[in-house]
Amino acid sequence: MHFGRKNDNLGFPSLDMEEQDPQTRKMPLHELPQSHQMEMALSVVRAFHPHIADAIDRFWGFQECSDYLKKLIFDGADPKSHTRAGFRPEVLSALLSLQSFHVVTMR
Repeated sequence: MHFGRKNDNLGFPSLDMEEQDPQTRKMPLHELPQSHQMEMALSVVRAFHPHIADAIDRFWGFQECSDYLKKLIFDGADPKSHTRAGFRPEVLSALLSLQSFHVVTMR
């Protein structure tokens, strides 16, 4: 059996991505505009830690925001939730993305 060809016995459609119209394919995350990527990352943080997202909003563009993000990332915990150790993987990924966007913003 070859991938990308229709298997007439099973009736499955082709998996060949080149056959799709490139205008209708989903845009990969890294190709989205930076502002949209930032909004998506902040929405992930807001879903689990609204007070952290509020602080990031408040300090965005200032050195304090970089310091705050670094502390969150390296300490691995929410300062208001002293009982938990670490963030969910999706939150950590969002914080890392926000940190990288903020570094670019500060240049």
